[in-house]
Amino acid sequence: MYDSTQFALLQLKSLVQAAYNDTSGRVYVTCWKENLSDTDDMELSSSQVHELANDYCHDNDIFPRYCKATGKGMWKGYCINDGDFYLSSEAHLLAYLRSQEDDKQLSDDFLLKDAYEAEVYYYTDWTGLPLEDYDTPPDLTTKQTSQP
Repeated sequence: MYDSTQFALLQLKSLVQAAYNDTSGRVYVTCWKENLSDTDDMELSSSQVHELANDYCHDNDIFPRYCKATGKGMWKGYCINDGDFYLSSEAHLLAYLRSQEDDKQLSDDFLLKDAYEAEVYYYTDWTGLPLEDYDTPPDLTTKQTSQP
C-alpha cells in the first residue's frame, strides 16, 4: 500500500539538500565529490531505499497494522478472519468473540480455545512485512467508540 521510494525521499529530504527519484523509481542523492570541488548524483541501492523508508516509518509512527478497537498502530497482535481486521490485546479479542457468541456464560478460556481451533484468529507479528504491504492508518476522525 505504501511506496518505499516516496518514504525514502521524505526521509532523505530531512537529512540532505537534494534527493529525487526518476521515472523508473530509482532514488538519487546529490553528494559532494571527494575533493569538494563539485557535486555528483549518487544512486541509492534498493536496500538503502528500504532502510530509509523503514526509518521514516519508525520516526513518523507508521505501522504495518492498526487495531480496529483503538486505532493505534501495531507491530504484533491478533489477526481476525485471515486479515478482515486486527486487534491489539486479548481483552479486545475477547470482547469481539463475546459479541459474536449467543451463550454469554462461556468462559474466556473456552471462547479463546474454540475460536482459535475454528481459525477465527491467530496471534502474529508484522516486523518483517515489506512497506508495500503496510495498511493505511484508519481515519480517526470517524472512529467509532464501540467495540468491533
